[in-house]
Amino acid sequence: MKIKLVNESINSFLDRVHLSKKKINELKQNKKIDYDNYDELLNREININLDEEINYSAEKYDLDIIYEDDNYLVVNKKRGIIIHDEANSLANKVAYYYSINNIKSAIRYPSRLDKDTTGVVIFCKNMISASYLDFLFSSDLIDKEYVALCHKKFSELKGKITYSISTDRHNNNKMVTTINGKKCKTLYKVLYNGDVSYLLLRIKTGRTHQIRVHLSKIGHSILGDSIYGDGIGELMLHCMKIEFVDFNGKKMCFIAKLDDKFETKLKEMGAK
Repeated sequence: MKIKLVNESINSFLDRVHLSKKKINELKQNKKIDYDNYDELLNREININLDEEINYSAEKYDLDIIYEDDNYLVVNKKRGIIIHDEANSLANKVAYYYSINNIKSAIRYPSRLDKDTTGVVIFCKNMISASYLDFLFSSDLIDKEYVALCHKKFSELKGKITYSISTDRHNNNKMVTTINGKKCKTLYKVLYNGDVSYLLLRIKTGRTHQIRVHLSKIGHSILGDSIYGDGIGELMLHCMKIEFVDFNGKKMCFIAKLDDKFETKLKEMGAK
């Protein structure tokens, strides 16, 4: 990995990307950076050897790739695929892509989606981009846009949902709104209002099942939601866009197209 430093030390850069002390020590001890003085202000390019073993078994698969560079592999996840597991997960399929393209990296996924949610998922191709994105996600510094199809007509065409969320003490796989839960905010705008409504949703927080819980709470559960709705048909929730500023100051914006099932439903509704 090549990094262009401008009046910045190596230590300052590693701190800025929020790399852990343990990882920094590993880089130093194994002489992974081609410059010895970590405190000197530099105006030059440095090389960091971040090669790693792939840590998932590979499964052949044709990824729908939205974007790729030296730091990120961004894919449009299909419905019915879990992000990570020992087998049959998106992580296994990314491992195959890495293996055939000689990408020497562990599989890291700072962004996650539920099994039946489609859309943008980011994989980090090295520990530096992963550390930086983990920080952005945990600090709510990443903008995320979703679209969803929900039951019932809305009385207000835009709004804000701010119920706190925590795990259901009777069911670890389910979330509930509680007074003392984790704070979160979901902004919605109705794009089509009817017996089935089409929503644009924006979130910065990324609580588990946040959008699904929030919409169910206000009486507009998502079509196909088997936990918080009627569970009839396919889940109609799609992560359409993720946007953030990278550690090099570049604005990153990844957009995922709707799948055929979502598009077909929109056309049936007359919403597109």
